[in-house]
Amino acid sequence: MTAVRFGTYGIRGVAGETLTPEIAAALGAALMEQHPRGVVLLGRDTRPSGAALSNALAAAIEAGGGSAIDIGVIPTPGLAQLVAGEASASCGVVDRK
Repeated sequence: MTAVRFGTYGIRGVAGETLTPEIAAALGAALMEQHPRGVVLLGRDTRPSGAALSNALAAAIEAGGGSAIDIGVIPTPGLAQLVAGEASASCGVVDRK
């Protein structure tokens, strides 16, 4: 089994195998350690696993005291532009497998 890894394009893994809702939740908790009470914009692609991963990430962000704003289906550059233009946003995460 291939482990999740950090790289130039983010955290990568196979949805449901090495990239699970539990890992997405751990990422949400880690984001709140770096951005306490932060606002995180969430985007995703159209794959079926996107909603479950985004939901787990959002739940962990909110459990950690932050706010998750689900933008829905959006390309990475689009979310980056939204984050850059939104003063209250701490960061953004795009769920793309």
